[in-house]
Amino acid sequence: MPAMGIKKLLPFEDCILNTRLSPLEVQRRMAGAIDTAQGFSWPYPGRQYAKPYKGTCAGNTFTMERNINYRNSFLPEITGTIQPATGGTRVIVTMRLNILVLIFISLWLSATGLISIGLLVVQYTKVIKGGSSPVSVIPFALFVFGCIITSGGFKYESGSSKRFLITLLDAVEQGDE
Repeated sequence: MPAMGIKKLLPFEDCILNTRLSPLEVQRRMAGAIDTAQGFSWPYPGRQYAKPYKGTCAGNTFTMERNINYRNSFLPEITGTIQPATGGTRVIVTMRLNILVLIFISLWLSATGLISIGLLVVQYTKVIKGGSSPVSVIPFALFVFGCIITSGGFKYESGSSKRFLITLLDAVEQGDE
């Protein structure tokens, strides 16, 4: 069970949605919610989008990202596959961080984690006696901050997208049935 707890904190999410809709109806609804990706553009407050997501929907696969009016590096990149199933359709959804954001966060957490371990080893006796400098807490705080902002930002956005897909497709998540 401990592995499941850690997995819920990581910036990755896979889910399977089951719906009674036909595969063609699922494709139609997905295409209706996804605007063609326009490349890079600056978000600005008050901007209106024609559709809630941008990306592609071709045949039985889709890729999408939520259209937002602010910058959020932790916005999930969503990919999915539409498969016929008994009594309807199964939609397999994968949500991941952008690879560049994942690399940056990995470097950030590695650096702050190694510095924290190094400080702990070097200052072990000072920490135990309570005589350690408050500055030595900074790497620990940066590590925890990196973990919280990555997990919190990603999970908030992935939850929003999952709720959107469940509503759009009149679906239930496998395991919630």
